[in-house]
Amino acid sequence: MVKMIVDKYRPKTVKDLVGQELVVQRVSYWAKRWEEGIPQKPLLLYGRAGCGKTSLAHAIARDMGWELLEMNASDTRNKSAIDEILSYASAQTTLMGGRRLIVIDEIDGLAGREDRGGVSAVTTILSESRQPIILIANQVYIQKLKALLPETELLEMKPVNSKTLKTYLKKIAEKEGIDISEERLEEISFKSEGDVRSALIDLTSALFSRDRDKDIFGSIAHMFRTDDYLSARSSLWDVDLDPDMQLLWVEENIPNEYLHPSEISYAFEYLSRADVFKGRISKRQHWGFLKYSMELSTTGAAAAKRKPVARFVKYKFPSYLQKMAYTVASRMIMKGALLKIGSVIHMSSREVKSQLRFIAPYVLKNPEMYKLSETEIKSIQGAISGQSVSVKSSFARTSYPKKKTE
Repeated sequence: MVKMIVDKYRPKTVKDLVGQELVVQRVSYWAKRWEEGIPQKPLLLYGRAGCGKTSLAHAIARDMGWELLEMNASDTRNKSAIDEILSYASAQTTLMGGRRLIVIDEIDGLAGREDRGGVSAVTTILSESRQPIILIANQVYIQKLKALLPETELLEMKPVNSKTLKTYLKKIAEKEGIDISEERLEEISFKSEGDVRSALIDLTSALFSRDRDKDIFGSIAHMFRTDDYLSARSSLWDVDLDPDMQLLWVEENIPNEYLHPSEISYAFEYLSRADVFKGRISKRQHWGFLKYSMELSTTGAAAAKRKPVARFVKYKFPSYLQKMAYTVASRMIMKGALLKIGSVIHMSSREVKSQLRFIAPYVLKNPEMYKLSETEIKSIQGAISGQSVSVKSSFARTSYPKKKTE
């Protein structure tokens, strides 16, 4: 149902774009001038994910009856690959003598170390093209794109106003027979932050409301045991956890829920795909991918079961978080101990740490002098016992002058 709604209401013409009237007018005029035989500067549409940049480019091509050639700059970064795809297409008309709209998506993806002449290749093509070109980016004011910006006309597509979005969602809900309150529509419109695609996805799950106090263990159990797609998808919405935490909970409990190797493999395969989207969110700041990551990690894991089981499963808190919490706490305890020791022997905590295996035996003989707590003493003992050279043996091999007796 989710995919059906999103695809069904994807803009077919520029008139279907929501909340982007000024940009639509400018792009329509730009396309009209091209059709009249008057070349125009390439357009660079930029703005946050989900505001309709790619949809507008596709819609204008459809309205004008133009052939569409689309490439993703994040996947094609080097000069030779870009030249191979775009050079001929930008210089020649179609077989029928018509226009060809060239769309280069994620142009800001060229701005990285993997870029091997990609920006210069695109810049050259922009200045020589005989065909209309639209570039698309989430952000444009970055170092590597400076040479490209003068060759384009920048058009910012801003997030759709929440009131406009609410009106749009209400019309769709009425058409689809979705029973939803004004308050829920307003909540979806506000939380989507102007992302139309995200709002449409949330609209399909309008029957599920968030209960912030719902138990995480019950939610995980519900996700794994349900046979319903939307129910599995919404199960972790009921818990006040961020997406990274939810992913860790699912990861920890896959081996607890499933016993057959094929089920475990299937579940982790979908979880790994969710992690790929998570990585792209971090790298590209493309938050529209969050929906895909969450769906893969929940419905994918739930779909791994070959058949429902009735056995009792004890779900666990993510061990990774427990280890991290322990590690962070241990580091803080050790840091405090090093500072106390350093203040007495007039050394920095960094120097104390580097010489700890030599300093520790003296410190441990008289911890009261350094005002060390029991926990800090144990932390030092644990640190030196894990070092490759034994402190005891090191000192056993060393001769120290004996105190003179009076």
